Amino acid sequence: MKIKGGEFIVIDLESIINEDKLKYSLYVEDLKTNKIIFDINSDAEVTSASMIKIFIMAEAYSQISKDEFMSQKIVNIDRDNIVGGSLIKNLSNYCYSIKDLIFLMMNLSDNTATNQLVDILRIENINKFINEEGLKNTVINRKMMDFERKKQGFDNITSASDVAHILKKIYYKDLIDTDASVNMMNIMKKQMDNRMMARNIDKSNTKIHHKTGNIPYTNHDAGIVIFKDVEYLFVMLTWDGVDNIYGRKVIGEVSEKIYNDFLKSYGY
Repeated sequence: MKIKGGEFIVIDLESIINEDKLKYSLYVEDLKTNKIIFDINSDAEVTSASMIKIFIMAEAYSQISKDEFMSQKIVNIDRDNIVGGSLIKNLSNYCYSIKDLIFLMMNLSDNTATNQLVDILRIENINKFINEEGLKNTVINRKMMDFERKKQGFDNITSASDVAHILKKIYYKDLIDTDASVNMMNIMKKQMDNRMMARNIDKSNTKIHHKTGNIPYTNHDAGIVIFKDVEYLFVMLTWDGVDNIYGRKVIGEVSEKIYNDFLKSYGY
């Protein structure tokens, strides 16, 4: 089955995605025209993996905007608070600014940095921010690597539509304020995990501002792609996969096809 997006993108998704091997949601929008190219299962609520870190970053900048000294605050990390999925455990320095922690959380997906931010910002404030943005499918219920809370049924949840909402506001410099939005865009441009939406795109002449999420059988990637006057939003969440390799491959192939079709439609 070929699925037509907008007026110019046609993707044979069945040739890329075996739906017996994973479930997915996909949202793509041309940010220059606001034309929605794809909107497939975008309201489906799924485990967020590290995509929840986008919302944590947003609340951090919300609090920084109200307290200019917060960004200079130095956080001392106790060794007992270091969790798995963390670069910090391999470093000798355990003192970081709030902005350092945001960078580590977003670009290295560091779970210790994330948990430190959650403690400082507080879960109730992060959820308040999410609610005030009018998002219905996103909630943070636990810190990273808190498997006991997850066993009790408390998980972090999001949807492609909610992720798209936040990323669009960042792109349009309309999330919190201009400075915060510009800072968040710059942070996402330095993403180190390029195994999914960025894997088959020439990054030498294309800017990709994105955040990934990976846990067993679940792979997500979402971001803003900019090539000359081509600017679009790509969000793809996959879950219930047969493994992690297949989900990453699918996101990479769908992203590549959309990228190439966008460039063709703009005359490149």
